[in-house]
Amino acid sequence: MPNVRTLVAGALLGSLALAACGGDDDSASGDTEDFCSQVAVEVPDDATDAEVLANIEAIAAAAPSEIADDMNELATLFAQAQDIDLETADEQTLADFEGIVARLGELGPSLEEWATENCPDLPPGALSGS
Repeated sequence: MPNVRTLVAGALLGSLALAACGGDDDSASGDTEDFCSQVAVEVPDDATDAEVLANIEAIAAAAPSEIADDMNELATLFAQAQDIDLETADEQTLADFEGIVARLGELGPSLEEWATENCPDLPPGALSGS
């Protein structure tokens, strides 16, 4: 059975890619430029779940106020997903995990909208991965 990181990676990394951006927003609690620098930090393919979570938490901490709630929720959901052992999970735990994955997917549109409005320099396909 695939590990948590494999199952969550698509939704999670898609959401993070949607948040990648450039520019400044002085009205936000986080600095857009700092946020974008955090998003640009590459996590090695062999990074542990803890290292991936630390990176996500750093991105969430730098998030401008407009997307801070979504980024903090994303970090919380990833941490919750890490706590689930899919090898021994019962039906309820698997249902909870599916809910986490679904919510991660729901976070994408609001992050995409924010990035589209605030990141005019994104290359074509940066949001969709195509």
